[in-house]
Amino acid sequence: NRITLHTAEMLQGVINATVEVHGDDVMPLFAEALAKWNRANPTEHCDRLLNRLPAPRAPWEGNNCLSPITTTAQLKATARRFNNCLADYRMHMIVGAQAFYVWNGPGQPAVLCIARQHNGRWALHELKGMRNATLPASQVEEIRTQLAAAGISPNTSVTRTLENFRFAQMHHFHDIRFADRKSTR
Repeated sequence: NRITLHTAEMLQGVINATVEVHGDDVMPLFAEALAKWNRANPTEHCDRLLNRLPAPRAPWEGNNCLSPITTTAQLKATARRFNNCLADYRMHMIVGAQAFYVWNGPGQPAVLCIARQHNGRWALHELKGMRNATLPASQVEEIRTQLAAAGISPNTSVTRTLENFRFAQMHHFHDIRFADRKSTR
């Protein structure tokens, strides 16, 4: 379970990004993790490290319906509760690129992600129910209204828009090209 050059480069990138946001105070967490690296499964070791790294303060304190997820360990626990992949986004939270909230208001339980935009403002990135279920339109509208009142854009973030376009380009547009080739034969 030694650290390979590829793993070392990725870990250095994580260290650099985390120090850039949180300062040198996080270095003891990395030093401790590296000192114990060979004693644990690397995947589990990284998981424990991610659960210990700090997250910046949420950009909005929330209200009685939307509560911020304040730690990476809490994000992982929420992923288990909602049976989704939220835990994979802990590094986004650590570097302050995304923040996460749980909907405690009327309707179905929900979790949402907001993303920092290139202009520094925050915008809705994703909003899902349990097991990534789509929420009723009326509930989505209520959540979007509350975000707008808090100064967070209820419109889809630029990052999510680009992700959606890339997905469509890879899948939908490819299927159209393939269908066009079939029809010309």
